[in-house]
Amino acid sequence: MPFSVREGINIFLAGFIPTENMRFRDEGLDFKVAGDSKKDTEELVNEAFSGAEYSYPELTKTLGDFKVHVEAGKF
Repeated sequence: MPFSVREGINIFLAGFIPTENMRFRDEGLDFKVAGDSKKDTEELVNEAFSGAEYSYPELTKTLGDFKVHVEAGKF
């Protein structure tokens, strides 16, 4: 039997099809953000990445006639 979109998504995330009694994933997928429940997601993301700095090296790639050059930098 087909499931509604909501049921299908929840079954996929849980990794278990109840009508078939079939488990296809050992653990369900959970996308909840850990932390203070009073804070919204944007605040949690900003806290997690505040002060974070990433750098990357100089890079040149060629594929046929196409060539791209990226200078080293950071963000």
